[in-house]
Amino acid sequence: MDIRKITHSNFVVLLLLCVSYNFLLSQSAQTSFRLLNMPVNARHAGMADLAIVQWDRNIQAGAVHPALLRPEMSKQWYVHFSNQGPAFKQHGLFTAYSIKKAVLGIGIRSIQARQLKGMDDFGNATSTFNVGEYQCKIYYKRFIADSIFSIGIGTGLLWQQFELYRAFASTCDASIMAHLSANTHLALNIKNVGWIWQASYTANSLPFTTQFGFSHKLSKAPFRLMLVYEGLEQFNRIVPKQITNTNTAFNTSITDSTDWQKFAERSSNFFKMLSNHIQLGTEVVFSEQFKLSFGYTFRRAQEEELERSINTTGLNFGMMFQTRRFGFSYGFQNISVPLGGHYVTFTIPIKSLRRAYK
Repeated sequence: MDIRKITHSNFVVLLLLCVSYNFLLSQSAQTSFRLLNMPVNARHAGMADLAIVQWDRNIQAGAVHPALLRPEMSKQWYVHFSNQGPAFKQHGLFTAYSIKKAVLGIGIRSIQARQLKGMDDFGNATSTFNVGEYQCKIYYKRFIADSIFSIGIGTGLLWQQFELYRAFASTCDASIMAHLSANTHLALNIKNVGWIWQASYTANSLPFTTQFGFSHKLSKAPFRLMLVYEGLEQFNRIVPKQITNTNTAFNTSITDSTDWQKFAERSSNFFKMLSNHIQLGTEVVFSEQFKLSFGYTFRRAQEEELERSINTTGLNFGMMFQTRRFGFSYGFQNISVPLGGHYVTFTIPIKSLRRAYK
């Protein structure tokens, strides 16, 4: 019996189950466990979801989704710190090991906010409380022999604490990459499929999403171009916006729209909905040791759209510096707290630690 056929069929069944399970979940606009929507490290923050097509030897890429794991990441690990505003702190640890024709990744991370002030219905201070979310995950990546595809699956456990509220959840991820050439890659990522199996009160759904990405490294220039379509499961989704004090409803005259105006409005709405799913960016590859990344998320910009001529919300920036014994990465996201902020990640091979303690 051909083992590869079994692997292919099992993976197809897994994808179908993941997609089918999404339609059984409640399509609530509110989701629990915001930690699942936050970047896992500094390079992820500097690229946002563009990191799903980040085919790189650095261990930080393997923590984004399981199909990005590579044998070169074996026995590397990173420590991650981030500061989202004055109260929210995030920490993480991830490592990977090569096992025959597969790669195993293990990671933990948390986000905490301490001494937050509680308010009653009248705006009066009540008491202080702490917020915490914690995650433990395992990734497994398998290479398909004589094929351009590589597949990966992951699972994780989550715990959430908010004043008197407690919740536990399980998640599963599945991803596949197509390596069309050494410089061109495609990625499909299905993330946060799972359920909340214990909660103190009625819990919302997990932030399920599907992503498809493309990246291409120019052969005669140090640029890697990246594009990601996020949210394959729902095209027409509502994007919440910031509330402004300006109200022009009573100053607008009511007139009948012409056919051309109706067509222009429908076209504008279509492209606005399409842009809600698109992320664009580039990575400047000076060398394998030094890289800069820039990205823009249209949905983030629309969620926090302000009445001003220049709106930089949705921009991401990152840099990576790597040596044989030590690596440093910085990422910045210009979006709201607690998702935005500054991210710092240190990467160290295990061999370097052994030399340090000898």
